[in-house]
Amino acid sequence: MKKFIFFLFISLSLQPIAVLSADTQTQNTIQIAPLKYEENLNLGDVKEGTIDVMNPTTKDEMIQVEATSLKMTGINGQLEFYNDQKSQGFEKFITFDSNQFLLPAGEGKKVKFRLGIPISASSGAYFGAVFFRLVPDSIDSSESKAIATGQAGTIFLLTVGQGDVRSGKLDSFNISGNPFSKKTVFEVEQSNLSKYNTTPRGTYLKPTGTITVKNIFGKVKSKQEISSYYVLPETKRIIKKELESPYLFGLYKAELSISNYPGDPVITKSSYFVKLAPAILGLITFFALVIFTVISFVKPKLRKK
Repeated sequence: MKKFIFFLFISLSLQPIAVLSADTQTQNTIQIAPLKYEENLNLGDVKEGTIDVMNPTTKDEMIQVEATSLKMTGINGQLEFYNDQKSQGFEKFITFDSNQFLLPAGEGKKVKFRLGIPISASSGAYFGAVFFRLVPDSIDSSESKAIATGQAGTIFLLTVGQGDVRSGKLDSFNISGNPFSKKTVFEVEQSNLSKYNTTPRGTYLKPTGTITVKNIFGKVKSKQEISSYYVLPETKRIIKKELESPYLFGLYKAELSISNYPGDPVITKSSYFVKLAPAILGLITFFALVIFTVISFVKPKLRKK
């Protein structure tokens, strides 16, 4: 079983798959759109679509099209790509007009795909990716360095039929950061408790909500949206948000409102934190010294009178 490990970026959610360099000096890249494809399908449905592939280089490239299933691992949203040999995986549902084609320099192509969901398939979610890989012109075994091929891909998130299982849990809501630092970090730990190969299959979570920061008077000082994150089955993920302000001073309350999926019930949680902004602390210290100096100067004169 062939595995590829790719990483999602920040604030990812599921982000573009990395393009590998074909040469350390001359980087061959291909560009694709969309980077993510979500679809709700019924058993027996057939869906057709296209993926735009662009060759921005000055060289004609031979492109190989490959499909693979994927899983999510780790708390940062790493993706593991594999061929599903034991059950009906994503790669068994998708076909292309051509699995290999020549893409001239500076030109693009709309690659047609066809999704066909068997009646016998299990309801639930299927996850996969379509890779467009650069095929080397030639392979010379006498070369001392390995030949790497550039590739890019589109991630597919499919929800099939009715009765899919969506089971999520908010594990924790933590706040970190030095009280004297202008940066405060909020961490939302979200778990997807569903399984990949149950009947029906578990689907993905899309944590959606807000983190609202209020002062002791209830005035809103900051509001940050949580969206565009994905948590696949059997995975725990930490979503980080940062608040950067040099002028917070005092006791604050952070309120989290989040749902496992848009439209699902909202879960709330709150926590308190203290900020002692150096700039504000410096001003307070300055005025305190001024007042102390004035009192020290005036008080002896009052005693004499």
